[in-house]
Amino acid sequence: MPEETITIDYVMEAASGPHFSGLRLDGLLSSPPSASSSSPASAASNRADPNATKQPFVIGVSGGTASGKTTVCDMIIQQLHDHRVVLVNQDSFYRGLTPEESERVHEYNFDHPDAFDTEQLLECVQKLKCGQSVQVPIYDFKIHRRSSDTFRQVNASDVIILEGILVFHDQRVRNLMNMKIFVDTDADVRLARRIRRDTVERGRDINSVLEMYAKFVKPAFDDFVHPSKKYADVIIPRGGDNHVAIDLIVQHIQTKLGQHDLCKIYPNMYVIQSTFQIRGMHTLIRDREISKHDFVFYSDRLIRLVVEHGLGHLPFTEKQVVTPTASVYTGVDFCKKLCGVSIVRSGESMENALRACCKGIKIGKILIHRDGDNGKQQLIYEKLPKDISERHVLLLDPVLATGNSANQAIELLIQKGVPEAHIIFLNLISAPEGIHCVSKRFPSLKIVTSEIDVALNEEFRVIPGMGEFGDRSSLPLHACITSMGHSSASIQFVSLILLSGILYLETIKLGFCSAADHHNVKCMDIERKALLKLKQGLTDPLDRLSSWVGEDCCKWSGVGCNNITGRVNRLDLRNHYKIGGLDGDGAAENAFGFGGEINPSLLVLKDLIYLDLSMNNFGGVQLPSFIGSLEKLTYLNLSGASFGGTIPPNLGNLSSLLYLDLSNYLFEPVENDLHWLRLATFSSLKYLNLEGVDLSKAASYWLPTVNMLPSLVELRLPFCRLSIFPLTLPSINFTSLLVLDLSGNGFNSMIPPWMFNLTKLVHLHLKSNNLHGELAETFGSLTSLQTLDLSENSDIGGQLPRNLGRLCSLQTLRLSINKITGEITNFIDTLSACTNSSLETLDLGYNRLTGKLPDSLGYLKSLRYLTLWDNSFHGSIPKSIGNLTSLEEFYLARNQMSGIIPESLGQLSSLVALDFSENTWEGFITGAHLAKLRGLKDVSIYKASSNISLVFDIPSDWIPPFKLRFLNIRSCQLGPKFPTWLRNQTELTMVILNNALISDTIPDWFWQLDLQLTKLDVAYNQLSGRVPNSLRFSYSSTVDLSSNRFEGPLPLWSSNITMLYLRDNLFSGPIPHNIGEVMPSLSDLDISRNSLSGRIPLSLSNMSQLTTMVISNNHLSGQIPHFWNKLPFLYIVDVSNNSLSGSIPRSLGSLTSLNFLILSSNNFSGEVPSLRNCTDMKSLDLSDNKFSGPIPAFIGENMLSLLILSLRLNSFTGNIHSQLCGLSNLHILDLSHNNLSGKIPQCIGNLSGFKSELTDKDTSSYQGKLEMVSKGRVLVYDSILYLVNSVDLSDNNLSGEMPVGLTRLLMLGTLNLSMNHLTGNIPEKIGNLEQIETLDLSTNKLSGSIPQSMISLTFLNHLNLSYNNLSGRIPTGNQFQTLVDPSIYEGNAALCGYPLPSCQDNNGEAPQVPSGDGEDDDESKFKKLGFIISIVIGFIVGFWGVCGTLVIKKSWRYAYFHFLDKVKDALLRFVSSIGTFLHKSS
Repeated sequence: MPEETITIDYVMEAASGPHFSGLRLDGLLSSPPSASSSSPASAASNRADPNATKQPFVIGVSGGTASGKTTVCDMIIQQLHDHRVVLVNQDSFYRGLTPEESERVHEYNFDHPDAFDTEQLLECVQKLKCGQSVQVPIYDFKIHRRSSDTFRQVNASDVIILEGILVFHDQRVRNLMNMKIFVDTDADVRLARRIRRDTVERGRDINSVLEMYAKFVKPAFDDFVHPSKKYADVIIPRGGDNHVAIDLIVQHIQTKLGQHDLCKIYPNMYVIQSTFQIRGMHTLIRDREISKHDFVFYSDRLIRLVVEHGLGHLPFTEKQVVTPTASVYTGVDFCKKLCGVSIVRSGESMENALRACCKGIKIGKILIHRDGDNGKQQLIYEKLPKDISERHVLLLDPVLATGNSANQAIELLIQKGVPEAHIIFLNLISAPEGIHCVSKRFPSLKIVTSEIDVALNEEFRVIPGMGEFGDRSSLPLHACITSMGHSSASIQFVSLILLSGILYLETIKLGFCSAADHHNVKCMDIERKALLKLKQGLTDPLDRLSSWVGEDCCKWSGVGCNNITGRVNRLDLRNHYKIGGLDGDGAAENAFGFGGEINPSLLVLKDLIYLDLSMNNFGGVQLPSFIGSLEKLTYLNLSGASFGGTIPPNLGNLSSLLYLDLSNYLFEPVENDLHWLRLATFSSLKYLNLEGVDLSKAASYWLPTVNMLPSLVELRLPFCRLSIFPLTLPSINFTSLLVLDLSGNGFNSMIPPWMFNLTKLVHLHLKSNNLHGELAETFGSLTSLQTLDLSENSDIGGQLPRNLGRLCSLQTLRLSINKITGEITNFIDTLSACTNSSLETLDLGYNRLTGKLPDSLGYLKSLRYLTLWDNSFHGSIPKSIGNLTSLEEFYLARNQMSGIIPESLGQLSSLVALDFSENTWEGFITGAHLAKLRGLKDVSIYKASSNISLVFDIPSDWIPPFKLRFLNIRSCQLGPKFPTWLRNQTELTMVILNNALISDTIPDWFWQLDLQLTKLDVAYNQLSGRVPNSLRFSYSSTVDLSSNRFEGPLPLWSSNITMLYLRDNLFSGPIPHNIGEVMPSLSDLDISRNSLSGRIPLSLSNMSQLTTMVISNNHLSGQIPHFWNKLPFLYIVDVSNNSLSGSIPRSLGSLTSLNFLILSSNNFSGEVPSLRNCTDMKSLDLSDNKFSGPIPAFIGENMLSLLILSLRLNSFTGNIHSQLCGLSNLHILDLSHNNLSGKIPQCIGNLSGFKSELTDKDTSSYQGKLEMVSKGRVLVYDSILYLVNSVDLSDNNLSGEMPVGLTRLLMLGTLNLSMNHLTGNIPEKIGNLEQIETLDLSTNKLSGSIPQSMISLTFLNHLNLSYNNLSGRIPTGNQFQTLVDPSIYEGNAALCGYPLPSCQDNNGEAPQVPSGDGEDDDESKFKKLGFIISIVIGFIVGFWGVCGTLVIKKSWRYAYFHFLDKVKDALLRFVSSIGTFLHKSS
């Protein structure tokens, strides 16, 4: 867009930058005002069309691959349901590959900016912003080309979300965005998600995905994606899991979509919420035909509303009062120091409303006269309270037009000592020009109005407006005088009005004499022209330089001059704008700053000592080297200004500098060195900040360089890639250093000793490095230290030095995420001994600390944040904890704490968040523990174990003083009744009462609390009754009512629920036919173990995001519907234990993400359809059905990740094909009770999953339950399923010999080959199966002897060899001694030996076998009994013979321990002498 055609609408649009919707101001100017035409008159002549199209709000969402960007977008879209929202994916704009590129697709980098058609993306978004529909291409990721004949139609909407990994890379694309969001997710999580997405959705194999990730994706993230993070306004850690951040973002967007544009630009501009009542009253008072009486009546009503709204912006203090019922009510106390000031005469019409709201309020008056039609204002009279400087002021004027009168009145108040932030300007209607005028000049002042009108006309009147308010409300001059009372001020005022013109002019002269004196010295013309050239080179989206007109540049905004010479010595062009209520990481600010280039005319300002260009947006323009020629500069701030290039060497010429801030000055990352600083003579420099500047080139010499700055007081070099932290420094010059920040540099060393010589240090930040070693006692020498941050170094170890506790000035100590060991008692004891301990933040989380919490912890009375989680503390909480009345957050989770929680916890009146989870607390929590916790918001006391040792003993009529947001109580007793103290908890968003021993119905009052929940979990109780459909939930919510006794039909709730667990209840009736329409966002559905009946509803196909569907153990019937191709993300399907019938739909084979398919215990029949696409299958359970035909070959060919295969109790026929031997991960193979024939494949020994122990990755893959035969009976395994290793081929028609390969399955726990036709011998090496517990070879035709190696099967507890043709002697020894049931060997006529009849040897004598009775046994028993008795008697005599005498006789006891001390000392001397000898000899 050419500069000469830029409209104010466009300027306002740019002003809303990356934060606000582009909703245009109705009635604003159609062209930008120039320096010579910025008057309201020129503005009024070019008003824009009030019906101009409003532009949409554009949101950019970036982040690494698979970081959760789409999830975040979906959550934003769901919550912005009141607005039209479209999603545009950057992935749609991939360039199609040429045939040559397609052949080398594995060498193509899809994560490089060149892979995208950015020009088409720009065109698309620009059209959408202009209200036009567009055709978005559709990209096929499997063939890497766009679909040539299909497009996606995207229509204009209120909100456009642009999502992609590189949407922040191109500045042109960024400039189109009103808000930029970066989704920050851990790299390991992103990699796992990408593997799943690319293999499932894009048809790629895991190896190619990993290769692409290492070769292209990760380098591209480091080079392009991560650097663009700095442009984000908001960073969301953990992606879609961070509901709080997304809720705040959505609230912010909704606020901006609903705000007037001026409220977006000026955070302190407030328009009272419009209603039909307010619009109706405005209609009446704007009507020129309305009677005077009605005008006064309705305008008074509106004024009262404005006053009430304005009073709401005053400060307040908390106050408690006693009600007539003798109860304590906690409320607020109004601001006491308050007065009103009316701008005579219209402002006086607002006084009555103010007096009605604020009894006895003092009201001052200011009279300002407008001189003709030139808009100039003159102060005529003022009468203000003498102590007005100590009060908050409500400035009254019903109409804000040009803003000149208001500015003069505000200036007067400021001169009287009223802080700008203490002034609230109240009016009925405001013109945009007036708002700009006042808000730019006084940004801290608040303006409250009821409506913003279109603009001013040529006569400076507001249009459509309401005319002269004073005339219409009948306030003549005598009324003004009368209302001022009979004081001497009134007489002065009347006299002043009646004076002659000469006296009037003299009064004006006297009133402005001081101002005239101040401006006797004007700026030099050459410097004025230089500043105008500077202005011409700058882009100014907020028109911040609109005051740069006229002859005297010393009056211009941001310009300061010497009072004597008139030369410019100060230039402050910092962008002070900040988005209200939602700050990002700094990029939000510079989007509203100056751009363009810095003109060298700046060199004309020879006396310039102060230059601030920070937080602007120069878009990568080279940092001007001529700044190094401004030799008188003492203050230079270029932070966050988005310059480009390296730091110019001649910056070192600025030898007078006291303050230098170049932090984050770069637009794009550039490697810098410090030669410019090395060669400089900054002998006076006190402040140096280079945060975020890449100084990797200076890593080897940065310390000697900054050590040359003797006056340095504050040094900030965080995230500068310095990497080298020298351990020695020959001499220290910067001994005056107060602040040192070296965080995030990746130092891999110990903390250097020279640092402890900086004894004046107040703040030391070394977080996020790789520092290691122990904390030194020499930290105690830093006695001035207030902040010490060594967190996130991971390898700092050792114990907390006692001297660290001598730092009595310490306010913040952060040592989290390290390896610190030992107890904290000595450290806390020493710290608490300080006379006035000022410690506010103590963060020791994620270490290896042990011991008990010392009583002295309660003497750190200034503590506000105490974080001790993820350590190994034990014992109970000290009672002294109640002394910490300032404590706001207390985190003690995941330790080994136990014992009783002290009642003194209830004294923590400032507590907001409490997390005591994963400890073993005992005893009771009563009302006394909670009575004074008025500010409590978050409570978490849970443990994974189901053992309950902590009981909430709270009376049913107790009313808590707090309003909770998050309540997480698990495995603590709250019952048997539902806790009635939740009755007044109307702000809850998360309720977890899991395993709380509640045996009750959930009362009606809980369902009627009108909560909007993100999680409701009352699982594992005995709750009963029906569940209503009235609950409300936020987006992506979880509901878990499992393992209770709820009954009635399944409840249907909000479409916002994504996880629903209702298993193990008494719900009955059919699954609601519209469940998929009411809750289409479900990802997890578990309604198993209920009494549901009927058919599976077709509407389940609407749950396109479903990953888990568990509907087992019900009474469902009918066939499985054919809708599986609409559920592409299904991971688990469990329909077992129902009465379903028919064949399996072929569409089930389209579920490429399926890992668990459990269809057991139904009436399915026919052959199994092809599931060859389910290549990630982990568990396939088709048992107990009526399937027929051969075992499908695809199981062994395609399901190579299979862990469990159960086909038992079916009618499968044919052979066991050898492809099954390729299932190298298999741990459970159950083909029993079928009609299989042929031989057992010899390759069965290749099942390597039975040869090795499971890894953690394997164990995490087992889910669900499995019924199988083990130890001679039918067992159901669930939680220990991963430990089971079983092969069951029983009850088939298998023949041939037992494969020798079976003996190689070393981890096998169960082997069942019974009820077949196996022949031959039992393999000799079967004794190799040392882990086997169950071995059943019964009912076969096996022959030969029982191998002697079987005596080594020491875990064997169930053996069945019956009904074979075995012969010979049964082995004896080890486990066979316990197998005394003869039935396990019966049916083998030639078998003998215990427990069968004895075998006959060659001479006809039977060998001895163990006997159950006889004299030898009796004699042996007596010998054992005598041996045990003698041991007991010997122990008693020996122990008490020695210890008893020591206990009884005191002198013997002293002598004994004295003897032990002598022995100990002799041993120590001996060891010491040996050590000395060895040392000398070496």
